[in-house]
Amino acid sequence: MKGFLFPFNTCEKINKRGFIQQPYSAIINGISAIIVLFFLLHTKLGPLFYLFLSIFFFQIYHMFSHMLHINGNIQTNTIHIISYLVNFSLFYVLYEKSKQDLNIYFLFLYAFLILLDLYAFFHLSTIYFIPTQVILFMSLLFYYYQQLPSLLKNNLSILLINILIIYGLVLNEKYNCKNMLEMFPNFPFHIFIEIFGLLFFSFFSFSFYQENAYKE
Repeated sequence: MKGFLFPFNTCEKINKRGFIQQPYSAIINGISAIIVLFFLLHTKLGPLFYLFLSIFFFQIYHMFSHMLHINGNIQTNTIHIISYLVNFSLFYVLYEKSKQDLNIYFLFLYAFLILLDLYAFFHLSTIYFIPTQVILFMSLLFYYYQQLPSLLKNNLSILLINILIIYGLVLNEKYNCKNMLEMFPNFPFHIFIEIFGLLFFSFFSFSFYQENAYKE
């Protein structure tokens, strides 16, 4: 992996006087984790429980990574592994809802996307394997569109716009962070990514939780 490396290159000045290195980003991820934990604790054991659990792990580890930076690639590697856990948990939920065999062409496409993601992960920077993970995630939503909760189905375009905004902000950090911190050294620019991430995970989780609550 080259270039932009999580969490070291995220655009929030390191706090050298406390034990939390990027407190603003950590706090927002903590709030997001608490929101997902609420849905998790109110969901019966099953596919949806595992989806919420994987998202909770993702946000908790994301929060931890902003609290404490560990030298090397271990935090980027772990986030990438948990991202697969989220994707596979989503697949499990949607597959169980559909009760249909997977289309062979979609299987080939998904396998190709995984290989593309692994290539980006091992040979490129975070900037490149973020979109491959997003494409894996969105491909499941589009393939299983009819199985999505009504709230999510009706607002899928908004969810996609949210993702594009997040990626745009990531690109902005990669190319403009140094200049932004020179002008405003104490402003935690990375919180904009975290706020949109909070909105994404909260809305996504609520959509599935709401549908499940009605069924119960």
